[in-house]
Amino acid sequence: MITHPDLKNLGYTNTLLKLPAELYELVQMKNYQEIDQFFTDELKPNGFLSETLKNYGSFQTTEHILTLRNGDDSLEPDEDGIWHDDGSRLFAFSLGLNPKIETIEGGDLLFRRKGSSEILYRHPPLAFGELLVFLTGIWGYEHKVEAVTKGQRLHCAGWLS
Repeated sequence: MITHPDLKNLGYTNTLLKLPAELYELVQMKNYQEIDQFFTDELKPNGFLSETLKNYGSFQTTEHILTLRNGDDSLEPDEDGIWHDDGSRLFAFSLGLNPKIETIEGGDLLFRRKGSSEILYRHPPLAFGELLVFLTGIWGYEHKVEAVTKGQRLHCAGWLS
């Protein structure tokens, strides 16, 4: 069940979280294994991020991945993602881990109604601690990420069921 009014009415909402300095340091060191472990711990029941996400709706399980998109790799340029709806999950989130968003070009997250070509919402890469929560396919929405053309875009993406 979705409980947050903006999420219910608009299909998305965002806020800024105060993340620990320890996580910022791990991002600076590009210690992706420890960053992933941080989110594994914080998405467990009673973890900080799990408790925060309860403000948006009720859920039983969480999943997450770290997504690093690189616009500076001339050997393998980044590509636009495909439109997708995250299946039967209740809602999803993207949490920015980018200390300097001004160094990133591209990488916007786009939302639309399934079956429509009209973009309802376009959000540039998220700053460190910026949380974007959005509805999934069971509510009639889909999304994609555009190619990063400069810099690196690091997010923790997650799904709640």
